[in-house]
Amino acid sequence: MTTLPCLSIVLDKRGGCRVHGEHLADCRGVQVDGGRLTECTGCLPQPATRGLLCESCWQRFTAALDQAVDHITHMRSVERGPVPDGPKVQSGGPGPRVILPVSWIAADETWAALCDLAALVDPVELLAIRPGGTTAYGFGSRDSIEHVRDRVQLAVDIVRASGEGVARNDRTARAAIRFYRQAQVVRRQFPVDEDSHRIAYARCRHCKHMTLERKPPLQHLDPITVKCLNPACGRVWDPAIVEVDLASIRHDLEEAAA
Repeated sequence: MTTLPCLSIVLDKRGGCRVHGEHLADCRGVQVDGGRLTECTGCLPQPATRGLLCESCWQRFTAALDQAVDHITHMRSVERGPVPDGPKVQSGGPGPRVILPVSWIAADETWAALCDLAALVDPVELLAIRPGGTTAYGFGSRDSIEHVRDRVQLAVDIVRASGEGVARNDRTARAAIRFYRQAQVVRRQFPVDEDSHRIAYARCRHCKHMTLERKPPLQHLDPITVKCLNPACGRVWDPAIVEVDLASIRHDLEEAAA
């Protein structure tokens, strides 16, 4: 029996990603060879082994589904954009225009892609989760993080209930590819751990260890904090205090270098 190629090759204008095992939305189809960029010599099209999808696409789809709840709620909890032009303006219809952070628009776009897929899987069940808001079926500007999380979780549950059946139908398989590619794009733009990282050079003012970590806000309008990861300490500091310490360290290093 002849194995069909992965459906993703049909959706790619250039005939499919040429890097074996990738299918990345932004793949440029080139590789570095001796310091020069040359065309990739991948072995695509990959065979469809999960319905109409290959193993790579199926793994990326399931990963996007696993991360959807946390990632969409994360994008709704921050107010910053990945591009210099800052917040965008979007209107949900007649009435005053609302200025929204780019991260909220990205959350709505990802949510819309997930909703499109859930609507194809179970249109009756989906009626319970379409709220209307900043986009055709986006979230409202006043919706709480809990509301967002509950709706996204329900949509994920609808899709998960279909199992591999989502990859066996042409329309749902196409929607699954569009969803995971949208999720890939925003994952790079708004990583969940974007602001959660260890702070180099600065010491905790209490225990004097270099164990400070910058923590992102957990809820909309929550402050960014710095916490000491030393189990014996655990102090939480205002980022402004740490910035003062870092400025002092930089000044000392510049004096020493001079």
